[in-house]
Amino acid sequence: GFIKNPQSHVAVILVYGPDDGLMRERAATMGRTVVDDLNDPFLAASLVSDEIKAEPAKFFDEAHAIPMMAPDKSGRSRLIRIQDGTDGLTPTIKDYLEKPNQEALVIIEGGDFGPRSSLRKLCESHASAVTIPCYADDERSIRHVIQETVRHAGFLIDHDAVDFLIQAISGDRLKIRQDLTKLITYMGPDPEYEGLEGPAMTRQVGKIGLGDAIAACGSVGERDIDQLVVAAGDRDGLACVHILDMLFQEGTSLIWVLRSLGNHFRKLHDARVQMAQGITAGQAIDNLRPPVFFKQKPNFQRHLQKWSQQQIQTLLKDLTDLELSSKQTGSSADILLSQYLLQLHITKAA
Repeated sequence: GFIKNPQSHVAVILVYGPDDGLMRERAATMGRTVVDDLNDPFLAASLVSDEIKAEPAKFFDEAHAIPMMAPDKSGRSRLIRIQDGTDGLTPTIKDYLEKPNQEALVIIEGGDFGPRSSLRKLCESHASAVTIPCYADDERSIRHVIQETVRHAGFLIDHDAVDFLIQAISGDRLKIRQDLTKLITYMGPDPEYEGLEGPAMTRQVGKIGLGDAIAACGSVGERDIDQLVVAAGDRDGLACVHILDMLFQEGTSLIWVLRSLGNHFRKLHDARVQMAQGITAGQAIDNLRPPVFFKQKPNFQRHLQKWSQQQIQTLLKDLTDLELSSKQTGSSADILLSQYLLQLHITKAA
């Protein structure tokens, strides 16, 4: 609700986190509550952190510029967007918050700030500032994005197609949106529906089935991230390191890699718990929600045989510790995860 309608007393918003696509999407959504065109040279200014650090006066000039039009119903008519925000902005933003321009909104797009970040602390504690963290989507949030995107495009979608897409599309929010746009483009637009808003949005003009999802996004399911999950389940550490190297070269988020591994092993754990209660492996797999995609069932069944419940619990804890360690120590993500996956390989060989 805040993202769609930022409160009028908020002068500065810090949007940060490991999901760069989600961060930019939310920043743009909030920016459009002030101006229709984020690139309007008269109503919007775009700055980068380094130029503000070198010349703070430039920021203050932009933030206190007199708008060329009266404020709209939101009470603002000027937008200041700061990209690549860092802690070096803290003194400038602190000074600005002492007497902000009530007709302007400052949105800072930052990185994955830890709890010790001075800029994050300032925006969390100041009455006229807000922080909005952007973390990698989990299965529940991806499901919501899929359903909402498809609905607003005027389609219904089968449950099986949603379950497939949850496991097939990956990456940050921007990549997920791109994959869904690919699917909607594949389905074809309805000329009578395009551009409609309000009550007309409830009219459904088509239905996306599992076959459509596979045809449009099937290649996405073969991405390196899925290969990494399979290799980890097989304890093939050497393959994991090779795939992980490609993922990081492509710019894949460490958080997304860890969450993808975690999602797979949590499902294995849930199945193992059921098996401990006397249910067969096949029944346990069929009981999982969301269900295991049929093409992935052979791998899943094989991994159930390779991992005990206790081993899975240990791995899930290790993945959580690994994520925390990478944030706290600033160690190289690929080194930390590669070393861990290689250890799985060494344990298997022993």
